[in-house]
Amino acid sequence: MKSQLEQLSTREKALKLNLQPTTYGVFAEIGAGQEVVNHFFNAGAASGTIAKAISAYDMTISDSVYGETQKYVSRERVESMLDVEYHDLAKNLSNRAAQKHFFVFANTIETINFQKTNQGQGWLGIRYQLTPNTPPATCVIHVILHNDDVTIQRKIIGDLGVNLIYGAFEFSHDNERFIENLKQNINTDYLEVNYIEMYGNEFDSKKSIRLSLQLVKSGLTKMIMIGKSFEILQPMNSLYKKDVVLVRGRFKPPTKVTEEMFLRSQNQLVNDDQKIESSVLAIAEITFQCFQDQSELSLDDFIQRAELIIGLGYSLVITHFTYHYELINFMRSTFKLNSLTIVLGMDNLRKVTGRQDDSNEEAGFLKLLDAISSFNGKILVFPELNHRSELSGLADLKLNPSVHHLFQYLISKSKIEDIGGVNKKLLSIRSDRVLHAMLNNEDSWREAVPDRIIPILDYQTQFKQTISSIADKSVDR
Repeated sequence: MKSQLEQLSTREKALKLNLQPTTYGVFAEIGAGQEVVNHFFNAGAASGTIAKAISAYDMTISDSVYGETQKYVSRERVESMLDVEYHDLAKNLSNRAAQKHFFVFANTIETINFQKTNQGQGWLGIRYQLTPNTPPATCVIHVILHNDDVTIQRKIIGDLGVNLIYGAFEFSHDNERFIENLKQNINTDYLEVNYIEMYGNEFDSKKSIRLSLQLVKSGLTKMIMIGKSFEILQPMNSLYKKDVVLVRGRFKPPTKVTEEMFLRSQNQLVNDDQKIESSVLAIAEITFQCFQDQSELSLDDFIQRAELIIGLGYSLVITHFTYHYELINFMRSTFKLNSLTIVLGMDNLRKVTGRQDDSNEEAGFLKLLDAISSFNGKILVFPELNHRSELSGLADLKLNPSVHHLFQYLISKSKIEDIGGVNKKLLSIRSDRVLHAMLNNEDSWREAVPDRIIPILDYQTQFKQTISSIADKSVDR
């Protein structure tokens, strides 16, 4: 961070906001009780901050106030709460508009039920003015509560809500502090913030992307997802019942080989595995762990890589996983997928199957094999050219004897397969050489990348927004 975040308790934050003479607004809370507004009441001097507090707990009452909805714990509901309450606040108190920063805080929360058959989760949002008499900004987040004690869940929501309001007024223009403040005074083992969007006239179009990346970097979530229109997606919805094809890589930059990996792996699932084409979703994955020793690497580097992947026509996820088995286990336990296919190049597969003496490496490989064999998933292996310029695949892989029989068993069960039909002429392209040519202003790189991302690369290099001139530390890919 630029400087150390001030250590304030939840009560101190609420009191500090209460003592601000211009901050004035509404609290609308559904589901977990009025945990957030209670902090402001208990801190003292609340009359200077709270215009109204409401808890439309009953669904019929909620519909009468905010309109009918199919899901009461949803983004749609929290945004309708913000819309209605902010409109009423600004209309009824228009005579104070020149002196006040109006705001509305809203949440709709599902805490764990008495039978403990659900998981706590919900939506929180704030619509607020940074300057009086100006259009408001909005921030909406989704949270998952990893604890089965309803009292602890309610406390987390109370602390988180105060942090969100405090951060909106104090750190809206400082992404790192905003996220660090969001988790202050909370045991983050019990909390995941897996979605954030912030928008308004004060912010540029990539504001939500930067905040989302900061969520991953800070450890508040393991994964964010960026859609083809450069929008933040909620993975639980976007991946639901999909046959996911995940291409792990650094994509610096994507080349025609990258495009071939996506196309051939998708075709193989549709043609050989008889997957329904509309259910097959190919996405790219980049991990922060790939860059863990490169502190100078900025979030803008991830944004530039995301621009290139989206330029190819694919969505992407950015995660915090080093090892393949960690990613696979997370995906299968968190999302309701039809299947998961991990696409690896031979070079990457060799790194995790090579003859290492390190027992940790061998254990990691066994965990990978166990992960891929224990659910509806597989590894597709993209070939390479050998020294005779011939295609080289699984048959040429040198295995540690201790895992050879297990590996062959998984091949026999089609859990690990070669990708077929690859255009051999493309395999002489190497991304490191392409990057070297770009950094040295050599036009040869243009022949190695898909035509549709050349304008994006030209734009990035024109303004010296480097794809990355920093050598990434390799992980087991």
